[in-house]
Amino acid sequence: MEAKNTGRMTVKILSEMFEKEVKGLKESVKVLEKRLNDSDEKVKQLEEKVGGKEKEPAKCAEKEIKCKACEQVFDKESKLKKHIKVCHPTQVECPTCAESFNKNSDLEVHLEECHEMRKQFQCEQCDKQCGI
Repeated sequence: MEAKNTGRMTVKILSEMFEKEVKGLKESVKVLEKRLNDSDEKVKQLEEKVGGKEKEPAKCAEKEIKCKACEQVFDKESKLKKHIKVCHPTQVECPTCAESFNKNSDLEVHLEECHEMRKQFQCEQCDKQCGI
């Protein structure tokens, strides 16, 4: 008989714990619902301030600019220029050995170091040097 009472007490204790947990969860749901309603109200207020309309995209922003080398499409000229610089750099070739370089300055260094072509001529007005 004592085992039945212990079992009933355990069920009663667990039931009370469950009810407290449910009550706590219901309170949490109420708090979250209030926060959601408050945020919805703030959104409505902001929409009223800006007239409730979304900004229309600029019509000139719809143009497409294609890369002539690979047909990739860009919405801005600046993005195309960056793409070309990174993906399709201009190559300059060494006239002596046909090695290719991305920049003229790299070619100049190569010529001086590998082919001993020093800048032979100096400008009398600005003191800059150049080679042939």
